[in-house]
Amino acid sequence: MGSIGVVCAVAALLGAGLLRWLPAWGRSDGLTAAGIAGVRGGSKAALVVAVVELHLAGVLDTDRRGRLRRVVHAHSGQDATPLHRAARTAFGRDLSWADAVTTPPVRRAREETRTDLVHCGLRCGSARLAASTLLAAATSATGALATARGPGGRACP
Repeated sequence: MGSIGVVCAVAALLGAGLLRWLPAWGRSDGLTAAGIAGVRGGSKAALVVAVVELHLAGVLDTDRRGRLRRVVHAHSGQDATPLHRAARTAFGRDLSWADAVTTPPVRRAREETRTDLVHCGLRCGSARLAASTLLAAATSATGALATARGPGGRACP
């Protein structure tokens, strides 16, 4: 395979890394705190920030078992995002964190938050992630093939 193969493999891995971790170019004007958390930590981090904001606003409270519960008559003016509304709705019942994350409204709101950040250019989309995965897999396969063929280009016994 030689030095040309090594150079191509390094270039492909570098390209895969840049596709995956290079920040997308977008505008962050008008993002809420949950949106900013979603840029760095994904939709789960955005949900955590939304729940913390609701707790600080007095909309959510904890019971003795540590479960989050919505305060009956409290209303938050911070329902700026669908994530806030979904979290407020999900915690209307006694739910643990794991149960609340898997409810359909919260899953839809998390996906909507991720989609909004992709459209703003602040997160990389699924096509970019797939391209980086494919590029890294192709590089790994080429390296495995070169290792199996040996130094002279012949298959090792």
